[in-house]
This record gives sequence, C-alpha cells and structure tokens, in this order.
Amino acid sequence: MDKDKTTEGEDLGRGELPGGPKYMSKADDVRPKPKRFYKEVSVKSENGQFQVCLDERIIKTPMKSTLAVGSEALAEAIAEEWSSQGEEIDSEAMIFTKLANTAIDRVATRRDDILSELVSYGGNDLLCYRASEPASLVEKETEVWDPFLNWFKETYDIRLALAAGVIHVAQEADELEKLSSIYDELDEFALTSLHNMTTMTGSALLPLALLFGKWGPEAIWEAAHVEEDFQIERWGEDEEAQKRRKKRHEEFLLTHKFYELASRA
Repeated sequence: MDKDKTTEGEDLGRGELPGGPKYMSKADDVRPKPKRFYKEVSVKSENGQFQVCLDERIIKTPMKSTLAVGSEALAEAIAEEWSSQGEEIDSEAMIFTKLANTAIDRVATRRDDILSELVSYGGNDLLCYRASEPASLVEKETEVWDPFLNWFKETYDIRLALAAGVIHVAQEADELEKLSSIYDELDEFALTSLHNMTTMTGSALLPLALLFGKWGPEAIWEAAHVEEDFQIERWGEDEEAQKRRKKRHEEFLLTHKFYELASRA
C-alpha cells in the first residue's frame, strides 16, 4: 500500500495486550489530547476484508499492519468511533479500535503465549476457589457458580477440582487440555475478547460460558463478583471503588460487543 494512502496512529487506539481496563494517571489526565486531523471516515472492502479510512487513507495499526477485519459490522463500529471524535481525539474511548489493534498486532503474532495464559487461568479459576465461611457466602457461591461448572461437565466434559480458601489445588492436565482445545478453534478476535474478559473476571470458564453458553453478560459479571458484592453488602463501598468498578463493567460489556461484531459475517 502506498504511504500516502495509509495513516498510522501510534498513539491513537494503541494495540495493547488485553489485560483489563487501564486507568489514566493524573499526568495522563492533563496531557493534551491529539487534535483531530481528518474530516471524513469511511469503510472500504478489499479481498473479503473491511478497512477503515480517514480521508481515504487506510488506518494502520501501531505495528504498521493494515487495520483490516473480516466483519463489516465491526469495521462500521470502528469507523463510528473515529467519526464521533470531536476536535480532540480521545483514544481511551475507542475500545473497538484498541481491541482490533491488539488482535492484529499482538494476539495473532503471539497466539501460543495467549493460549497458555488463558489455560493458566483455567488452572486457577475463580469458580474453583470457594469460601469456607461464613455459611451465607458459601451457599451463595454454590448457588451461582455450580451451574457453570455443571454446564462445562455436560457440554465439554471438563471437570475441575474445587478448593476451600486460597490453598492451590492442581487441576488435572487432561482437563486443561480439553479447555485448550476449545481455544484452539478460535481466531485472534475471539481470543482477544476472551483474554480481556478473563483478566477482568479472574475466570477462564465464565467468559467461555458467555460466548457459547446460555448466560448473558450481566449474569457473567455478577457471577465474577459474588464475593465482592457480599463484602459490599456487609461493609459498603467507597466512591472511588465504585467508579473503578463502573469503568471495568463498561469495558467488559464493550469487549463482549466486540466479539459479537467480529463474529458477524
């Protein structure tokens, strides 16, 4: 592609390895945002891939690859992020762009590492570590988490061992291999979504249940926060923690939306 037909945004929607939300420091908060340098945003199709253009120049990822996706719906969503920017560009608000950059620049090129990380979460899954007291929390975890574990047994024949407290329990290698085989079938966009949601929930199973099971995103989010919600009910929640959780929740929902958009033909 000719240089004059591409535009690179190294600091705009940077492709970071997915790992949950990143919050701005006070220094970031006062740093001037880049000025908008384009007028028109469009989507073009080429060889079955969809590309986003700024004033007819194709967007490239931070690693200089063309930002091309196989879903027109996702390309349109990315284009809308760029189109909705005002006089200044707020890259923190461009989650679809950042996740697409991550999928292309990081996950596709480090697939084996990402798979290993995801499987390692299965080896220490949130759902497997149960409270030993109080009884009300023990009952709540059993009520909310057991349906997910039962679904994985019935659907994928995955049987993970449970532990009380924080003492590590090693999972059988055969069970983790079954989990790995699920990830093997997924493309870099699905893996990017899963990795981001897995790091936010502390569970490999919950995001998979969201993508392939009968549960919606709110049910998954609530399941990931059973203990936190229990503590909030007992002791309350401070304002800053509430703001941080709201930001995580918003990113979680948008990450799931990214998966849905990327999955559309």
